[in-house]
Amino acid sequence: FTGGIGDTAFKDCKKIKGLTFESDSLSYIGQYAFENCDSLEGDLDLPMESGGDIYSHAFYNCKGLNGTLSLGSVGYIGNAAFRECSNIIGSLTIPSECETLDYACFNDAGFDGSLYFEDYQTSYTTNLNIEDYAFRNCGFKGDLVISGNERIRKIDHYAFENCKFSNQLVLPESIEVIGNSAFRGCSE
Repeated sequence: FTGGIGDTAFKDCKKIKGLTFESDSLSYIGQYAFENCDSLEGDLDLPMESGGDIYSHAFYNCKGLNGTLSLGSVGYIGNAAFRECSNIIGSLTIPSECETLDYACFNDAGFDGSLYFEDYQTSYTTNLNIEDYAFRNCGFKGDLVISGNERIRKIDHYAFENCKFSNQLVLPESIEVIGNSAFRGCSE
């Protein structure tokens, strides 16, 4: 299997328990592709090719996902792509190839570790904005480390509201705007 997964391809397939990709790269996962597949469980390792896309609501409301999430080399994470995946555990690393973290892409997702942004590669010169509500209400309890990633210019409104980062918060000098309530409620 190579290529991508189309819009609504597995939407509302409530009996799918596991998801394994034997392909070494996916170019895209379409809108609503796995929405409401609430029996999906375990780790989710997405072999996204460099600059690949995860479109809006792709895994929305997959509450059964109870393992870790690996994003490969994804370039775009769409609106509410992992929203309400409330049982994902561990830390999350945003790959250096990522150019867009769209509105509410991880809103109300689980996570109980840290959030890291990989250092950007010189071939990626596009700025990265963290859009409204991107990580709002995620359960992060470790560090938020964005240092070394000088292409991040904006952290939008409510982006990290109610995240419980308990250790270090490391932001790069490149940030020009921190939106309203961006880090509101981020203490235990």
